Amino acid sequence: MDEYDELDTYDGDPVHDGWVDFDYHENTGELSGLFEDTDLDQFIDNLNDKRGHGGNSDNWSRTSGRISGFNANEQKVHDYTAKYFKARAANPALWRGTVSRQEGNKCEIIIKTDSQTGNKVICIFSETDQNVSIGGSGIDLINGGNVSGNVSVKAWIPAFIKMN
Repeated sequence: MDEYDELDTYDGDPVHDGWVDFDYHENTGELSGLFEDTDLDQFIDNLNDKRGHGGNSDNWSRTSGRISGFNANEQKVHDYTAKYFKARAANPALWRGTVSRQEGNKCEIIIKTDSQTGNKVICIFSETDQNVSIGGSGIDLINGGNVSGNVSVKAWIPAFIKMN
């Protein structure tokens, strides 16, 4: 478990067409302590205390939505997300490409290709730290640098390789 556990990559499926939805499950954490009482009236009182009011605002369980002042782990998630959005903007395969999927050893390799531009990006989602063959060479869109043949991936941290 590390700072990237806060980033639920499957809810924020970064290779689907359309919007990107990153879900930090913060609303679950805000509810801690509510379910300790079996008495319904006490539960409702606890819920109202957590909300700070008796209404049913959609925003009661969300944080302030800070854009600065992050701790070290939050900054890493912020930086990773910023790099991903920059890569997505520069690579149309990530937002309109055709999809091909391959199952590897505890990993999934998703190949996105944009027929209009020839842009091709390989996305690797792995359950373990491992080397994954990409069958060519390219540029690591998150960490920078050239890669060839195999890519070293960390568990649960998606890798994005723009193929040459």
